[in-house]
This record gives sequence, structure tokens and C-alpha cells, in this order.
Amino acid sequence: MAVARVTHCQARPNYSKLIECESFLIRSGRCWFTFRLVYLSWATVAVGAYPERLDNAARTMVEAEKNFYQAGQERGTRAAVLAFLADDGVVFRPGPVNGKKVWTERPETGLDLIWEPTFASMARSADFGFTSGPAQWKAKKEDEKPLGYGQFVSVWKKQKDGSWKVALDVGTENPRPRDPSERLHVIVPDVALNVDPAEARKALQEAQEKFTAGAKRDLAAALVSVASDDIRAYRDGIFPSIGKDAIASILDGPSKISLEHLARTNRRRH
Repeated sequence: MAVARVTHCQARPNYSKLIECESFLIRSGRCWFTFRLVYLSWATVAVGAYPERLDNAARTMVEAEKNFYQAGQERGTRAAVLAFLADDGVVFRPGPVNGKKVWTERPETGLDLIWEPTFASMARSADFGFTSGPAQWKAKKEDEKPLGYGQFVSVWKKQKDGSWKVALDVGTENPRPRDPSERLHVIVPDVALNVDPAEARKALQEAQEKFTAGAKRDLAAALVSVASDDIRAYRDGIFPSIGKDAIASILDGPSKISLEHLARTNRRRH
């Protein structure tokens, strides 16, 4: 099972509002649960960008995702992943590992991955966000029928040179979709807020520790207690679940988990 949530910490008193996945803050905090729960905390605690800049950043990130897909169609999946994955980007095999290392050692097999973003969200800092959407894969591009279907989540981070790279790449499998893909929906934060970065980081850390402790007792209850109304959960075998009631139903009942914090390196770009 994989559940991804991204913590949109909007730098106000209630810092524990988490929305979905996986996606994801790779550098602010990340955790690995034994049954593949990816916990991504992201907090833009400094004064954020103006709305125009946020819109432009979100548009650029979505275009990067589309270019990622197009590169895969033209050059092959391996070449595309190596071109768009950050040097410290994370993938799961099944635990978290350096993606560049994994894909460098992996030969090009001809596997055809087909995906498109239908949901995207941008951090207030305009340099971190994620995209998500449906995916399917075939052994060869000329094959008529896909081998499987699923959902992808790409966490994107703006690099020092201005380019956008994938910081975390995760996905789940689900049955064949009956309906066509949804239209792209993009969310950007409200206008910037004046906050104390130190206090905001402290509040976020406290919220994360509280969630971690609660999740060890009852994962579903812990998620619901900190979830925003539009939380998105990704779990193998089913389509994405959106909303508190939806995640409560798919994670109903106590869940014993083992939690390990991953090494935190290069936590902030500045």
C-alpha cells in the first residue's frame, strides 16, 4: 500500500494541516513506513511569492512534467528519467533509494510509460511543488494493450540554475480506468503571509512529531486528525481517494507501523 500526502504548511497557527501525498517535503522532512506510506512535509515558512509568480511557477512545473513525458516517448524511459531526476532524487525499490543510481544501472528495456498530469500544486515559495495523474505502461511502444495502470506523483524542486527536477518519484497501481482522464487542476497558495520562519519551523516539527506518534497507534485516526478537507491518498489496488471520509474508509482500523526518519541533507536551498 502506498499513501502519499503533501503537507501544505501555510505558515499560520494551524500548521498540522496535511493534504496528500506523497507526494511530499523531501528536504523538510521525509519518513518511510514499512508498508509504503510516504510522508512528505513541506513548509514554506518564509514570506512567499506574489500570486503572479506562483502561477508562473506552477505553469512551468507542469510544463516540465509534460516535457518529461515527451522525452520518454522520444528518447526512452531510462534517458528521460536520468535527464529529469535530480541528482539526489528519491525513488522506491521498494524502500527509498537514490534514483539516479538506480536508473544509471538499469538498462533501457523499451518499456513504454504513458502518463499525464491532472493535478498540481505549488508551494508558497514558488520553488517546490508536485504533479499527479494517471499512468499506464506497455512492454513495447507498438503493443496495443497496456500491461497495467496506475497513478504517479512527482515532487518537483527548482534548481539553482532555474531548471525544475524531480526530487521524489512514486506511484501506485490500480484497475483499468473506466472514465477518461480529468482535466488538469492546479492549486496555488493564497497571497504571502508575514511569519517568523523559526517559529513556523518549530510548529511544523511539533505537528510532524505528533502525527508520527499518533500514526504508530492508529494510522487512520492520525491522518484524519491532521488532514485538510481535500487530502488525497494513493493506495495500491484502488483509485486515489480524496477527502477525510475517503481516507478514513480505506485506512479503517488500527495499523501497526514502523517509522524511520531518512537522513536530512541539504534541507534548504538558501
